[in-house]
Amino acid sequence: MSLTPAQIARLTQVASASLKLEYTDLALHTIYVYYYTTTLSEEVNIMWPQKWRAGKILYVFIRYVPLFFMATVLVNTRVYINLTPKVCTNLWLAFQTTTSFTSILASEVALLICLFALLNARRLYVGLLVAVYTAMTLGDSIPSLRYGEYLSRALPLSQVERELGYSCTWAGISSPDIVLANKKAGYVALAKAISLYIFSVRYRKQTGTLFETVRRDSGIYILSFVALRLGTALAVTLRTENDLNLPGYAFSIMFQTAIPVLACRLLVEIRKTEDPAVRTAISSILFDPPSPSENTEDSDYEPEINQVPREMVQFHGLGRRRAGEGGRAGRDEEAGAGANPIVD
Repeated sequence: MSLTPAQIARLTQVASASLKLEYTDLALHTIYVYYYTTTLSEEVNIMWPQKWRAGKILYVFIRYVPLFFMATVLVNTRVYINLTPKVCTNLWLAFQTTTSFTSILASEVALLICLFALLNARRLYVGLLVAVYTAMTLGDSIPSLRYGEYLSRALPLSQVERELGYSCTWAGISSPDIVLANKKAGYVALAKAISLYIFSVRYRKQTGTLFETVRRDSGIYILSFVALRLGTALAVTLRTENDLNLPGYAFSIMFQTAIPVLACRLLVEIRKTEDPAVRTAISSILFDPPSPSENTEDSDYEPEINQVPREMVQFHGLGRRRAGEGGRAGRDEEAGAGANPIVD
């Protein structure tokens, strides 16, 4: 098979971009696996004893869904496995679209609930904010899902792609309406990210115990969440009309792996906080109220401290002890408490 110089240059450009994307994808997923293994003991100690309320359900879902999402490595990297176009399409729709969408949505809901729990808001306000934010998320996600559905159309592998080790190749997007709808969804996502940024800036100088706790225990996670959301929205909105959108793809993969990590860390830090006001606030929404044994480090010794004291046994010298062995017991009893027994 002979290629023209223009085709060789294009193939070189695409191969170089694909390698960069593959390394970025593998690196971020490796980091997530490392995070999962190093925090498993923390999960067992802190989250597993909790009852199945909103906090634990969100934590388990957000933490384990990205592990299933990693199955997309079969369709995006060189694994030297031959897959049919139908299998490639089903894998893309099942993991790349559905799993990623639900994981990000759950992470954002966890962020909102944590914020309102920390700010001690009413349940009605929490429900309204989650409903509005979910509507905005659906507004930018539904066009993105349609875009992903068109993007999932696979083609039979060419000889070059088969020799390079790829499992799937994609037809691409040719409909201008789908591209325009996805771009509008990017603007909605950008507006949502800007609203989060304005909220964080508006309340960054607010005083009070709860706000200080937000900044101390979870501020870095919330700010990182907002920064990633804003960067991803900008990358999607301002992307160029070609198939080598490296910044957009890199931000997308980073968002899909880092946002669940930040959401899980936020839930853990809120559960671990020692502030009584925060514990009262989160107990009505996320977790159970803390048990009395969690409020003190010496809880294991409380039953021993609270026992009724026993009367001390009185001994009258060595003679009293020898009496128990025989011979002097009666003499000691007759001598009375004030007597001094004679030791043989």
